[in-house]
Amino acid sequence: MFYILSYKKEIIGYITCRCLYENGFTDLLIADFLFLEGREKFLKSFLLKILNDSIKKNVSKISVWCPENSPYFKILKDFGFLSRGNIPVICYQNDFSKKVQENCNNWHFTISDSDNI
Repeated sequence: MFYILSYKKEIIGYITCRCLYENGFTDLLIADFLFLEGREKFLKSFLLKILNDSIKKNVSKISVWCPENSPYFKILKDFGFLSRGNIPVICYQNDFSKKVQENCNNWHFTISDSDNI
């Protein structure tokens, strides 16, 4: 599933989801999501739509990765998502990755950025 929110022909944000079917259960993974800076509150609209669509598809569980320092974290918590701890990120130890780790204090890393989907 792919959701796009636009306003006056400008894309404000998007969410991509994937359903996984296993042992009679349907899990929905919010694989990727991003909104323009200052427009993060529009995530609420998407979450309502996703929850309604999930009920129709008999989804058992919805999962999403979100750092605690993200502007999205509080919104997800308000919708009932639970913090399950940290996810380790393993990357190559080359010059580029070292620069990223040293200089980047604000990560937006989703499950689609990993090998887990």
